[in-house]
Amino acid sequence: MVIREYIRRRINRIRRFALVAWFGLFACALGLIYGPREAQTVMLIGLVLSGAAFFAAFFYLYSGGVRCPRCKGKVGYLVPYFPLRSTKGPINYCPFCGTSIDEDFGPIANDA
Repeated sequence: MVIREYIRRRINRIRRFALVAWFGLFACALGLIYGPREAQTVMLIGLVLSGAAFFAAFFYLYSGGVRCPRCKGKVGYLVPYFPLRSTKGPINYCPFCGTSIDEDFGPIANDA
């Protein structure tokens, strides 16, 4: 497995979690606005929990949830340079150890 693919998988996993939390946030907000009066407390709790999950996903992403598999340097803040389509171009090396991102890393046992 290439290091770039490993990092992209980690980023996409966190992005999917954040997307689900965002939809939960949106659904609870709609339920709070348009739902029955009896369910407003439940929707408010769901709104707070969904917002917290959304915030936590991006905090985890940018604070060190994505690391270089070689040197364990935090590359989560480089997420803007790992988009599906980049206008600036992708990064080509780890800024901490200088390892090429396109280097074959081999099978990674602990992908979670």
